[in-house]
Amino acid sequence: MGLIVQKYGGTSVANAERIKAVAERVKRWRDEGHRVVVVVSAMSGETDRLVGLAKQIQERPLPRELDVLLSTGEQVTIALLSMALDDMGCAARSYTGGQVHILTDSVHNKARIHDIDGARVGADLAAGRVVVIAGFQGVDTRCPCACFPASKKARVRSLRSRKTSWKTPKSPESPSVETRPS
Repeated sequence: MGLIVQKYGGTSVANAERIKAVAERVKRWRDEGHRVVVVVSAMSGETDRLVGLAKQIQERPLPRELDVLLSTGEQVTIALLSMALDDMGCAARSYTGGQVHILTDSVHNKARIHDIDGARVGADLAAGRVVVIAGFQGVDTRCPCACFPASKKARVRSLRSRKTSWKTPKSPESPSVETRPS
């Protein structure tokens, strides 16, 4: 079977009920024998809430600190989705952008992906786990957090254009990558 990469935006993961619905969709693909990587956004409204908090503290938030703050929204979602999958009997592991080494340039609030190290993702896929990755996050060599554009097309294009291989040790052929609408 193939490799399925899915992306779910904030409305799709807006609350616990919707996160469970996403988990059911993801589990169906996994149960069909596919290896599944899921990229998720912060829950609907969370990014706006965090920006509002930042602006209460500082009129023009420092770009680096804003990136650090905004990345926490996705971290909540990856953990909750992984928990929902586990509760359904579907092994999953969540990762921040830094944990899977999504390497970006240093442009805060609009970084571009340069490379993705697929080793951890590949190992989890080989072990039969669904991999849940925080969208909007990356790291560069000088800074632990850089955020890249949130558009679905930009992220999928970045994932497809990278030379990243999420081949598993048991699967020598190149994975087929498909995107499914959320």
